[in-house]
Amino acid sequence: MTDRERTLAIVVGVCVAIVTLWFISGYYTSAVSYRTGQISSLDSQLKKQRLAVTETMKAAKKLSEYEARSLPPDTALARSAYQHWLLTKLEDAGLRDQVVSPSGQRPTGDIFVQQTFTVNGKGRYEQIVKLLYDIYRVDLLHRVSRVSIKPIKDSKELDLQLTLDALSLRSAAPANDLTERPSQRLKLAKLEDYQNSIVGRNIFAPPNTVPRLSGLGRQRGTTNRSLEISAKATDPDPLDVVNFELIKSASKDARLDANGRFSWTPRKAGEYEFEIAVRDDNFPPRISTEKLIVTVTDPPPPPREVPRPPPPPVDDEPKLAFDNAKHTVLSAIISVGAEGEIWLYVRPTAQLLKLHEGEAFEIGSVKGTVREILDNEFVYESNNKKTKGKHLRVSKGENLEQATVMPVAAAIEVPAAIPPANSVPDNSLPAVPTSEGTSGPDQKSEVKADLPAEESASDAVPAVKAEANPPEVPETEETK
Repeated sequence: MTDRERTLAIVVGVCVAIVTLWFISGYYTSAVSYRTGQISSLDSQLKKQRLAVTETMKAAKKLSEYEARSLPPDTALARSAYQHWLLTKLEDAGLRDQVVSPSGQRPTGDIFVQQTFTVNGKGRYEQIVKLLYDIYRVDLLHRVSRVSIKPIKDSKELDLQLTLDALSLRSAAPANDLTERPSQRLKLAKLEDYQNSIVGRNIFAPPNTVPRLSGLGRQRGTTNRSLEISAKATDPDPLDVVNFELIKSASKDARLDANGRFSWTPRKAGEYEFEIAVRDDNFPPRISTEKLIVTVTDPPPPPREVPRPPPPPVDDEPKLAFDNAKHTVLSAIISVGAEGEIWLYVRPTAQLLKLHEGEAFEIGSVKGTVREILDNEFVYESNNKKTKGKHLRVSKGENLEQATVMPVAAAIEVPAAIPPANSVPDNSLPAVPTSEGTSGPDQKSEVKADLPAEESASDAVPAVKAEANPPEVPETEETK
């Protein structure tokens, strides 16, 4: 074989080898690419399956959480329990005129039932914020879908209306009440943070102003004597209510009531300092303070006691509404046998008393005993407390109240002789009714005829008493 043939054969062989290798490599490459595609497809399917499993696990976990937060699956029980829970939150927040009413329900297949509630109440801005905070801090399947707040005229309260939606999952575990768990939905942890950020920028009222305190300053007190000081507070906000506080006290016995009245009984002399504050009920509350400085001194020494004069004697005898003694006159003095006799005429009762020496009598406010019968007068010894033991003289025609007290020397004189009966003048007797209804010079014999026999006895000392308070008898011409 020539070199030319040998070269040609080599070239042909190389070409055949190249073509063979190309076919072989194409087949191999195709098989590898196919397998690689299958691997990629299976790997993608595996990833999808894993993702589906992960999502399913997440959904199952979330569903489990939803079931734990869900209202009871029994819709009637869920409605009653949630309604009671809302009323409790309204009461805790301090709102008044609370009304919670179910306003409908909407089922979604066999998964859950959505129930809607309407809440109405009246309260202050900070109370509404507390209510919303209490609703959202509990991890339940509920939400506030609508809020309506309206100011009330001439009041610090607001009219609130809420609309809430709550879910009951069919797959939730049966329960008789709601399960309250802390929620993770709130950004701020404390209620005070929301109060400061929301209520502090009240869009329904002007900014809160500081109340003013007065009536304190420097005061004086005395040891062991009660001290009372009234603090006065004024607030530019007419709807605010102020409260007093004793924030600094120099004595534990000092007291300050809700009306600002400071009361204290100091025990030692000295200077004492107190600090009183007044706080309004707005939000945030504004406070004003003022110092009270009390200078306590000892009381002055008591004045020297001056003996008081003895009280005047008190007449224990009762005063009569109508005193017969004023209207009882000495009408006549006569002699009966060896004795003298006086006639006392009680005009109001038309009663004639005949008395002898030694006889006691009581007419109205006058009490006494006849001691002496003279020509135109008689003397009696008084038994009244004021004039007890004294001798009083009554003349003819005088009443018992006109009696005059006799001097001691005159009272012990020897009595004069009693004139005979015929010495009594005819005009010494007043017109006294007789059995015949006449009066005149012959009246003496008629009077003597009326005397009982025992009146002439000298040993007996009878007591004659006129009625103290007789019925009032009008005067007539005859009694006068």
